[in-house]
Amino acid sequence: MALRKQYIPTLIRFDEAGVMTPVFLKPDDRWRRIDQIYEVRRMPFLTGGSGVRYTIRVGREIGHIMYDLFTDPLQWFVEVEGEEPKDGAQ
Repeated sequence: MALRKQYIPTLIRFDEAGVMTPVFLKPDDRWRRIDQIYEVRRMPFLTGGSGVRYTIRVGREIGHIMYDLFTDPLQWFVEVEGEEPKDGAQ
């Protein structure tokens, strides 16, 4: 099955050097704390484009949250199975 981008509200923190770190994300109806970041890596995405992928742990689940380097404004997303919505809705 094809993958698509599912955009996710994400709260980020900037340190004094301007380094951006995701702290919370909202994949459903509530905010969830990102408990650990294992890896931060620039790479191409399976859904097209390229950007930065964070390998994270939320509770017991390990996954990825990403942002595209070439979108403005910056939008965080996960890659999920399924077709792109026909009406352009996310």
